[in-house]
Amino acid sequence: MAEQRRFAARAATISSGTPLSHRDKTISQSTRDRFEALDLETLLSEFQRVAQEAPTDEEEEVDAAVVGDDDVIEEQQAWLQSTGFDMLAQQFQGGKAITDEDLQMATAGYTASQRRAVATRAKVLNTTLSKRQQRAKPDARTLFEGAVSGAGATSNDQIDSEILRLVEKGQKTATKLQHLSAEDRDQLKRLSLIQLTTMYEAHGFPASCLQPKKKKKKKKPAGRVFGGDLIAIVERDQRSNPAKVKQAGVPIFLLQMIEYLREHGLSEEGLFRKAGSAARIKTFRDKIEESWGEVDLASMECRTHDVAAAFKQFFRETHVPLLTDDFIEAFSMTQNLERQLYGLQLLVAQLPKAHAATLKVLLDFLMEVADRSDVNKMTIANLAVVFAPTLFYIRGSKGQQMLKEVEMQVTTASTLKAMLINHDKIWNVPSDIMAQMRFVNDSRRSGAKASKPKELKRLLTERKVTTLKPEHSGQEGMVLWVSDSKASPPVRAVTSIIMHSGGVESNVQITELTTAQDILTLTMSPPHCHLFECGGNINRRQLDPESLILPVLKVNPAANIMAMTRA
Repeated sequence: MAEQRRFAARAATISSGTPLSHRDKTISQSTRDRFEALDLETLLSEFQRVAQEAPTDEEEEVDAAVVGDDDVIEEQQAWLQSTGFDMLAQQFQGGKAITDEDLQMATAGYTASQRRAVATRAKVLNTTLSKRQQRAKPDARTLFEGAVSGAGATSNDQIDSEILRLVEKGQKTATKLQHLSAEDRDQLKRLSLIQLTTMYEAHGFPASCLQPKKKKKKKKPAGRVFGGDLIAIVERDQRSNPAKVKQAGVPIFLLQMIEYLREHGLSEEGLFRKAGSAARIKTFRDKIEESWGEVDLASMECRTHDVAAAFKQFFRETHVPLLTDDFIEAFSMTQNLERQLYGLQLLVAQLPKAHAATLKVLLDFLMEVADRSDVNKMTIANLAVVFAPTLFYIRGSKGQQMLKEVEMQVTTASTLKAMLINHDKIWNVPSDIMAQMRFVNDSRRSGAKASKPKELKRLLTERKVTTLKPEHSGQEGMVLWVSDSKASPPVRAVTSIIMHSGGVESNVQITELTTAQDILTLTMSPPHCHLFECGGNINRRQLDPESLILPVLKVNPAANIMAMTRA
């Protein structure tokens, strides 16, 4: 009995002497209730497998034991640069304090909470500068918060109100991340990081999970494919086999493996759970490495579970994790957010294009597997359990710690489960961030006319919303608003469409029901064409065929609506 009590009190780790299950007393009731749909024993077995295959500490970089002041300063500067505030970081580097007016100009178009996040970083830098110069400097956060309170509060209230006016009210579809131009994605990345920072700090999460990690010298990729760099593999495919690149940003051989598993594995019981033959997997991997990923799986004597095992190993061994070193912890922490989907949407915007594209392909395929769970027994929960250790394993000391914490293991599995359930929605750009992107672009264009900070402040606090209300008639930008239409349904606007041929279709009537597909049909655009919103307060955005045109014109009347192929 004493021996049993001793084991019952033992910490719940993968090194425990007895197998763990969801009934273990060492796992809290809240954890069992929260993850009751997950197969904990399988999850722990997967983490054990990863632990056995993971490099030893000697092969990995050792995390810095002590974080010094210089590291903190470097993190604050890196955050400012990542969020688009390079001028503030450069000002600090030049030995100048960041003042109230500097912050007002730099954060034109940002919400109060987002501006405080910037001011917090400025305060750290100013304090450091003050110590270095051995004399007092203005406290940037105090100055800035003074501007936010009192008279400045009206400015922030108006900014929030104007951002809401730029939400496409009544729109049936969301903007997809992959439908934005590179310039807009960069802008989205900066705004999303600021918003994530405010959310995570409000929840008391450590700021380090969103700070760009200090770049260390890393060993070269271990292999050409397995252990290779995902971005480098994609770039190599585009150079050597552009004709075989069926989906931009995703390795060719990975798509080939998915096609093989789609054909041979969807009905295979225990796909991704059952282990293949270690010898056959090694032979399979060697052939992929030798050919730089250019293999014909149909001509090889492959077995489904071997291919599935190699598929998982590829993601586990990438030189940079699929969710990246910078944000892999932040992804798992979304489990504790009240708005987890919103947090995931902001995080996928931080991923490099190749990582985002590959993640989308992976999640979509895993959902195909789950759709056949009546045959293969791999439900969404089961797939989350067997893939979480692959996608969320962190190399180095943190990874070793994670392998011993049941709470962290089940959290990552639950996070992946949420990503699978929302595999399509996580790529939707949040409407408030999309509206803020428009507002920032408008504000900065207005601010460009102001040569002094006070003039910019006046422009931001007094700027009126110029978009005409639907019930008014008149010309605005590229749009003629109509209020007295007798048609059914009533015409609300008239605009011009730039056709695929380069010509212009004038006086196109827009009702509340007009969609992008309607415009493509009207202009007789070929099947490979899409409709784009270009210019005004955005760079370029591809519209979903079901997108309503009227909400787009209301928030961006200066835009050109163009039919063209995806650039």
